[in-house]
Amino acid sequence: MPTRQPRYFAEETARRGDALYERHIRAQVEATHRGKVVAIDTGSGAYVIDDNALTASESLLAQHPDAEIWCVRVGSRALHCIGGHPLRGQGVPYPKFGSAKGLVNMTEDFDEPLEDIQRSGTARR
Repeated sequence: MPTRQPRYFAEETARRGDALYERHIRAQVEATHRGKVVAIDTGSGAYVIDDNALTASESLLAQHPDAEIWCVRVGSRALHCIGGHPLRGQGVPYPKFGSAKGLVNMTEDFDEPLEDIQRSGTARR
């Protein structure tokens, strides 16, 4: 299967995809599809909603084989994230000060210098 060349540079695909989402799609999907992924054909404006980017993109390509795809997660600023914390108000409570009280125990000599550091002469006094 020959590889087709993209019509747009990555930045232009992103700009077009975000503009289509904001102008034409967001109002239709925000209330009922929060957390789902929208795959958008940046050329035609056609889109598909699914649980993840792969299945949404595959469904869109089945309908529009030449689609130039941009994906957006409904109700989020990011499609994927690595680590970090969710934004406030998205159903996940933040830990409260003192919530680990009683779960952490420190030994009596916690503040004492370690023996191997004392011997090397690098202990702070």
